[in-house]
Amino acid sequence: MISLSRVVGAPRLLFALCLILVFFALGWTSATLIQMETSQRADRLWQESGEVVHHALTAADTGLFQWIAVENSHPYFDYLASHAPERRYDDMFAPPQANEALAPSPFLLETNPFVRLHFLVAPAGEISSPEAPAAGWRVPASAVPAAARAARTAHDLAALRSTRAGANFHAIFPAAASAAIRRAEASGGGLFSARESPPAPAGTDDGGGAPRFTGAITSFYPAWLDGELYLLRRIGTTQGDSIQGIWVDWSFLRNTLIGAVAERLPGARYLPAPEIPAKKTAPIDMSENEYHLIALPAVLKVAAPDTANVPAFSRTRLLLAVCWVFAAFALLGSGGLFLGTVALSERRASFVSAVTHELRTPLTTFQLYTEMLATDMVSEDVRKDYLATLHSESVRLSHLVENVLDFARLEKGRTLRRDETLSVGAILGRCEPRIRDRLEACGMTLVCHNTDTTENLLLLTDGTAVEQILFNLADNASKYASGPGRSVTLSINANANTVVFSFADNGTGIPASALKKIFQPFNRSAEDAAGSKPGVGLGLALSRQLARRLGGDLKLAHTGPDGTTFHLYILRSPAKS
Repeated sequence: MISLSRVVGAPRLLFALCLILVFFALGWTSATLIQMETSQRADRLWQESGEVVHHALTAADTGLFQWIAVENSHPYFDYLASHAPERRYDDMFAPPQANEALAPSPFLLETNPFVRLHFLVAPAGEISSPEAPAAGWRVPASAVPAAARAARTAHDLAALRSTRAGANFHAIFPAAASAAIRRAEASGGGLFSARESPPAPAGTDDGGGAPRFTGAITSFYPAWLDGELYLLRRIGTTQGDSIQGIWVDWSFLRNTLIGAVAERLPGARYLPAPEIPAKKTAPIDMSENEYHLIALPAVLKVAAPDTANVPAFSRTRLLLAVCWVFAAFALLGSGGLFLGTVALSERRASFVSAVTHELRTPLTTFQLYTEMLATDMVSEDVRKDYLATLHSESVRLSHLVENVLDFARLEKGRTLRRDETLSVGAILGRCEPRIRDRLEACGMTLVCHNTDTTENLLLLTDGTAVEQILFNLADNASKYASGPGRSVTLSINANANTVVFSFADNGTGIPASALKKIFQPFNRSAEDAAGSKPGVGLGLALSRQLARRLGGDLKLAHTGPDGTTFHLYILRSPAKS
C-alpha cells in the first residue's frame, strides 16, 4: 500500500520537474534569441562593411582612373626631355639640333606625388627619363629642374638602371612588359583602348639613324615587376617596340588610399596582387576580407567587423530580462500557490487521519459501553466505572472539537478576543482545578509558584483564551511527559509590560526532528495518529495563535532530557495594580 507521504511527495516532484522544464525552455529560447540577434547583427555589420568597402573602392578606382587617363593622354614625345615640334613624328630618339626651337617635356615642369619617375626604354634597351635629361640633351632654360629634384630623379634613374642593368633588364623587363601588354590586348585592351597617333611621314627611311615613330601606341597597363608597380605602354618604332613607363610610388599611393578610408575602415590595408587580373571586381576571399581594385592590381584588405561584442542593453536582451523577471515572479507565485495547496492537502490528509483515529476509539467505547449499560450486562460497581469512562471520553472529545472549531475561526480571520481586566489569581483560580484534574488523570502532579505580588497583577486579556492555552499545555504534557513521579511546575513572573506564565515538565523532552514543526497545525502523520498518543497535533498551534491574538506570544523556552518549558506572555493592564 502506498504511504501518504509518498502520495503527497509526488506533486512536489512533478512541480520540480515542471520548473526544470520551464527554465530549460526559457534558457533555450533566450540562447536562441541571443544567437539570432548576434547573427543578425553580424549580417548587418557585414552588409554595412560591404557598403563602406564598395564606396571606398569606387572612390579609389575613380580617382585612379582619372589620374591614369591624364597620364595616358600624354603623347609619346612627352617622354623626351625636349623635342622639336617640327619633327615630332620623325627621328624619335634623335637629340635636338642646335638651331631647332625646343618644347620641353611637361614632366620637367610639373610633379606628381604618385610618380617616382617617368622613363623610356629604347628598342635597344637604353633607359632614359625626361625628368633627368641625358648629358648633351638640349633643354630650354625655363624647364631645367631644380637641383634637389634633379638629384632625386637622377638617383631614381640610376636605381632603375642599376637594378635592371645589362642583359637582365634588356631581356626580362621589356619582354615581361610586352607580354603583359599583349595579354591585355588579347583580352580586350588595357585600362583604356589602344589608340593610333598620326603616322610617321611617308617615305621615311628606317635603314639607319634614330628610330622613328610608326603611329602604334597602346594604353597604359599596370604591372608588378620585381616588387615595384609600373604603368607600361608599348610604342611602335621603325626599329622595334619601345616601352614608356611610369614608376609608381606605391608607398605614397597606398598611404593616400588608406588615409581616405581610415576613419570608416580602421585597420584597412592595400596589398599588391600581382596575379590578380585588373578587371576582376569580386572579392577573392571573403574569409580574408580582400576586395579588388579595378584600376590597379591591388586588393583592399579590411578587418572583419566585431560581430561578437553585442551591446549589453540591446533591445532583445532587455526584452529577455523583462521576460525572465516576469517568469520568475510567475513561477514564484505559482510555486507558492502550489506548495500552499500541497501543504493544505497534506494538513487535511493528516487532520482527517488523526481525527478519524481520535473519533474511532471513543465512539467504539461509547457504542460498547452504552450497549452493555442498556442491556444491564454489568453490575452496579462496574456501571459507575463505565459512566466515569464515558464522561472522561466525552470531555476529551469536547476539548478536541473546541480546539478544532476555534482554530477554524482563527483561520477565517474571526476574532475570538473578549477583552476583560482580570488578575493573575482570578485566572489561575478558573483554570487550576481543570489543569490539575487533567494531569492527575495521567499520574502527574501540578506545582504552582505564585507570590502575593504576582497574584494581584492585572491583565487586559481574554480569560477564556488564557485558560484554554494553559489547559492545552497541560494536555500536551499529559500525553508526552506523563509517567511515575512526573510533575508540571507553573510559575508566574512579571516585567514592565507582560506577565510570563512558565509551564515546565520533567519529561524526556521533545525530539530534535520535531522541533521545527511543533507549532504547525496538524503536524502529526498517519503513523503518529495510529500510535499510542492521542490528539490531532493542533493544541500548540492553536495556543500560539490565541496568544498572539491577545497581543502576547507562546514560545518554547527549553527542551532536553530534563524536561520541556514553555513561556506564555500576556500583556499587563495599563491600570495600576
